[in-house]
Amino acid sequence: ADALNLISKNPENLNLIPKKSIITPHPKEFSRLFGESKDSFERLELAKSKAKELNIYIVLKGHHTQIITPEGNVFYNITGNSGLAKGGSGDVLLGIITSFLAQGYSPENAAIFGVWLHGKAADFTAEKYSKEAMLASDVIQHIGEVFKYLQKAEDYGLNKVENPGFDFSKVIQRSRGVATKMSGGIAFLMKKNKIDVIMGTATVQKGKKVSVTDKE
Repeated sequence: ADALNLISKNPENLNLIPKKSIITPHPKEFSRLFGESKDSFERLELAKSKAKELNIYIVLKGHHTQIITPEGNVFYNITGNSGLAKGGSGDVLLGIITSFLAQGYSPENAAIFGVWLHGKAADFTAEKYSKEAMLASDVIQHIGEVFKYLQKAEDYGLNKVENPGFDFSKVIQRSRGVATKMSGGIAFLMKKNKIDVIMGTATVQKGKKVSVTDKE
């Protein structure tokens, strides 16, 4: 947050952000960086424009955190809860994303998987401590539980993810013995008869509902 606030003091500072960097502002920090928006639709369009202009990835934190790429793609996260609205949660998120970058993940995959993992760990944390009582440090303690959850994916029917960078664009889903190839940036875990969506690529038009695409 301090780094974003320092950058926001002078618009020229935006050009000093290295290409392919990942920034993680919440809406207020985003407004300080890039200016006010009338609504969330206008904010998203501005984020897409700035991501392309600066060649960076913007993780716009919120109820459904958005990951905006320099190519104009937008990913909506569906994990996480209001218990993350506490000091330190953003530091945990940034640490997770940075760790994936250090392991060789692409910036896009590091941001997508990092946001999802952070939110899923928060969901496990809330189950144990409640949204009201959980702390950012508790979220860290539940990261391992998320990896255990993912390791069980094959038992739930997820057959294959194309590469270790968690490219969600190609996933094989097995349901009742039939393999179906999914595209459109959506990964599924089959748990008994329940489909748990990990991440979806969403198309958004002003004034319309969010639609998540999936194609066979």
